[in-house]
Amino acid sequence: MSLLLGLYRKASASNPSGNCVEAGIWKKSTASNPSGNCVEIGAWQKSSASAVNNCLEASSDGYIVQARDTKESKVVGDDAPVLEFGLEDWEDFILAEKGQHRITSAARDGKVMKMTLPNGQLFEQSPRGGNFLWTMDDQPNIVLRFTPEEIRAWGIGVEEDEFDLSPELKQRLVRI
Repeated sequence: MSLLLGLYRKASASNPSGNCVEAGIWKKSTASNPSGNCVEIGAWQKSSASAVNNCLEASSDGYIVQARDTKESKVVGDDAPVLEFGLEDWEDFILAEKGQHRITSAARDGKVMKMTLPNGQLFEQSPRGGNFLWTMDDQPNIVLRFTPEEIRAWGIGVEEDEFDLSPELKQRLVRI
């Protein structure tokens, strides 16, 4: 079953285990490790490959897609750092993973991966201290940290279409 990235939001009053009704924009891979660590994207969608609650989450307000780390969002809630992608940039980012596994392969091999997005932003994933840092050159103060397992789980979620833009948002791409 695939979940499409739409407009969702997680309650700030979720229980200590992190279980909560999520309505909105964050997405976590179903393949994340038993600790639940993973990359999450938006209101907020997590990959179904995430065995526990930590992951990459993704969310969209219909104009941008935000990506954040659940480890941070559990601590600081909606003040957690997010990387922002334009819809076209997100679509290319997801397609690069689906088609070439650029992000997960670089993580598996412990290598730096750089990608220029359609709007000219430079996305970079770089290894540091057993984690991988996600940065964008136009958002210099935002750094997301993911374990290799979290990135792997996110990649599985991408392959299972869990981080795809909804049909409504894809239509917006054509009009923009």
